[in-house]
Amino acid sequence: MYFEPGAGFLRPENCIQANLELACANGAELHKGEKVVGIIPSSSGEGVKICSESREYFAEKVIITAGPWVSRFMPDRYASLFQAHRQTQYWFDVSKTYERFKDMPIFINVSNFIYGFPPSDGPDGGMKVASETEDPVDPDNVKRMVSSREIEKIYNEKIKNFIPGLGPVCVKALTCLYTNTPDRWFVVDVHPDHPQVFFASPCSGHGAKHSQAIGETVTELAMYDKTTLDIGPFSFERFQV
Repeated sequence: MYFEPGAGFLRPENCIQANLELACANGAELHKGEKVVGIIPSSSGEGVKICSESREYFAEKVIITAGPWVSRFMPDRYASLFQAHRQTQYWFDVSKTYERFKDMPIFINVSNFIYGFPPSDGPDGGMKVASETEDPVDPDNVKRMVSSREIEKIYNEKIKNFIPGLGPVCVKALTCLYTNTPDRWFVVDVHPDHPQVFFASPCSGHGAKHSQAIGETVTELAMYDKTTLDIGPFSFERFQV
């Protein structure tokens, strides 16, 4: 067991909003609600055309951070290495046991693989508990609703005998997507065929924890064609396809 007294957690929605505000303050323009349907690099290595459902853009360089959709912009020989997995998250009722759990640390049980957080939204917000699944899904057609059977299953298999006092009532359940490679590491690299295109993926909930360093790295790549960090372990070459 590992305990870090100074550890904490971040609310990803607030982090994303802060990053967007900082980007705008430094000259970025946000184009929201536009689905990108094509990224077409020039064969000469100069420039990229980005096609959305409503317009076209032209840029000198492009950084692709498409999360579970990243395989659609990959070279064909690499696309199958990136798979999106449906993940479910649960908040179990602590309205009557809040005092017991309110100071509980963030935890991970490796043997039974389950992780969770204290009830940070008060007695009525529930305590978050989740695990991982590895069934590939189509990110455009993933089942977003969490069934009562799924709630019952995670409680009986992961919680009932591992977190004494946490009852079976689930006050909220959500679905998210997690993108993995065969070795479960990121890809942060230049497009193998087009030097003006850069990739940073997977960028899922796990990727968010590393987003500041990844953002710094791909910025350096795009601006200077090199980075101060060693990104060898995150290259395309490791897959040897």
